[in-house]
Amino acid sequence: MTTFVVPYLRSSPLYIPRRDLVISAADSVSLSVLIVKSDDPSAAPLELTGGLGGPALRLYIWPDSPVYHWDYGAPFVSPGSPIWSSLGTVNPDAAGTFDFSIPPGTFACIPRRCLFSLQLEWNSAREVQMLASGVMNIMQGARTIVQPTAIVTDDDSTILVA
Repeated sequence: MTTFVVPYLRSSPLYIPRRDLVISAADSVSLSVLIVKSDDPSAAPLELTGGLGGPALRLYIWPDSPVYHWDYGAPFVSPGSPIWSSLGTVNPDAAGTFDFSIPPGTFACIPRRCLFSLQLEWNSAREVQMLASGVMNIMQGARTIVQPTAIVTDDDSTILVA
């Protein structure tokens, strides 16, 4: 299980924490995200009030193939459409924590390099704040061929030679 700790309030609105992931395309992923009140090292976990329209944490993933646009002569990069997203579940045993459980093979057919973001939603997703973003590298499974070894009988007769 991987755990990210991300602040809700940041000392600078220009800084969004970056967290990177390296996973295998065939593996399952268990991600736990602890949201603390601020980026102070002694900050307490954020209180998650449930109920209708209560907070939710969404994980978005999109391919890292930038599409360039121009705004008043200055380029900026648009990430395009998400290829996968999921809502985390509130962990009742850990204050301020959302858990994501992704089954094995979910990322088998997506690009090897993707971007992701964690967005906190509340007020029935009418209000959203990006808490963290990063790069996700997906390792493709290597095909290995195991060479058979020679099978030898008790009298040292070889049955199969590699």
